[in-house]
Amino acid sequence: MTEANNAQSAIHATPVLMWVGDGEPAPGLSYATRLTEALSRIGHPCIEWPFLSEPPPAEFGQVRHHLITGGSTSTSHPRMQPALERLHDLLQRAEKDGVSLLGICLGAQMIASAFAGKVQDGPSANGMESGLREMTGVKDIAFKRFYTCFHFHEIYDDFADLPDVRVEMSNAHSPIQSYAIGDKVRGHQYHPEFSPEDARALVQHNKELIENWGGSYTGSLQSIDDNAGHWTREQFETEIVRPFLQEPAA
Repeated sequence: MTEANNAQSAIHATPVLMWVGDGEPAPGLSYATRLTEALSRIGHPCIEWPFLSEPPPAEFGQVRHHLITGGSTSTSHPRMQPALERLHDLLQRAEKDGVSLLGICLGAQMIASAFAGKVQDGPSANGMESGLREMTGVKDIAFKRFYTCFHFHEIYDDFADLPDVRVEMSNAHSPIQSYAIGDKVRGHQYHPEFSPEDARALVQHNKELIENWGGSYTGSLQSIDDNAGHWTREQFETEIVRPFLQEPAA
């Protein structure tokens, strides 16, 4: 039985459909691993749908919570087009029917592109951002968070000018680190689900990629050493996972 068929049989037992991107950021760690664990911990097992290789579940349109992970294939690649078309339709459901949608890294770029009707990201002029980096609230610069970054594409600045888009977190590397569209859609350019330990494994596994895209391998490792004490799993679940599920903090 394929993963898509497994999804069809399980979909009525769970409120979350996870669109899983391709690639493996570190050995034994998929882009879905930590997100699935977090949802399970708070009582929401999810369906993992590899959206680039499997057709969507037949009950796709009935699911009210959709989460799009990171991945290796950029939004500009031709094989991404069917997913972007489905995502455009889902965004219309989010506006009309209250469907909640959360995108992480590539997922955030996909939502931005589907919402804008064109590819809305490209290589960063600052090179690759990796490690455990500081994010600052746009409305309240005293509001700071430290999350794992692993991206060489970023969302274009003019995305913030579109109606209903609110930029919520930023930093010196990427002006749009986190955004909201209306009340039900969120995108995070960083990886809030990856712990400092995950970040270290990710950086060590991707040394060549980081350096090839203009990032700093040693600087990335140093950022993890410097900032590891600022990340907590509880913060990730309370500030990102539960709002996506429209649940109060535990």
